[in-house]
Amino acid sequence: MRLSLRHKRLSGLAILALALGSINYYLFSPGIFLFKILPIPSERYWYIPNSFARHFMTGYFSDICWCTALYLATAVLTELKYLHLSGKIIILLLPFIIEALQYFHLIPGTFDWFDLLTYGIILMVFMKLFKTLKP
Repeated sequence: MRLSLRHKRLSGLAILALALGSINYYLFSPGIFLFKILPIPSERYWYIPNSFARHFMTGYFSDICWCTALYLATAVLTELKYLHLSGKIIILLLPFIIEALQYFHLIPGTFDWFDLLTYGIILMVFMKLFKTLKP
């Protein structure tokens, strides 16, 4: 299968967003579960003196990047007709489902209302930009 230039760009942006989120976690929050299962040292490398910037980088930046990557991949898969409505809905709700599982302590992590708000904003932006994401 050959991807169009648009789909190559969107896929590249998704990979870039995943990489940025991973690098951010590695630099500012290396104690996450992902790095515990990988043979990666878990000491903190960077410290940001500004409390707002530190909170944003350690609490939200990676989530924003990974949610964006998920929604970009969903847009590409939907446009290529690999996802139907039920699969698309499940994937678009996945960040919200993960937060709910964290709230009920079914998976490790910290539930945060601001994460839900952030995911909602990202979802609305993507539904506006990509008409194929609308049910």
